[in-house]
Amino acid sequence: MQHEFVISYSEFECSDFHQIPLFNDALLLVVSKHHPRIGDTIFSDDLFNEANAIVS
Repeated sequence: MQHEFVISYSEFECSDFHQIPLFNDALLLVVSKHHPRIGDTIFSDDLFNEANAIVS
């Protein structure tokens, strides 16, 4: 199967495709104030180790 386009959150490094930004929005992390492992700051490795991370 050949792909004509991709919609992605990160840059797509392929010289056969043009990249066209669709949005300038930033993603936000919304977390309970009572979360047992996430406080005022978090690093990407910590976030990726969370079992129930969802992008919507």
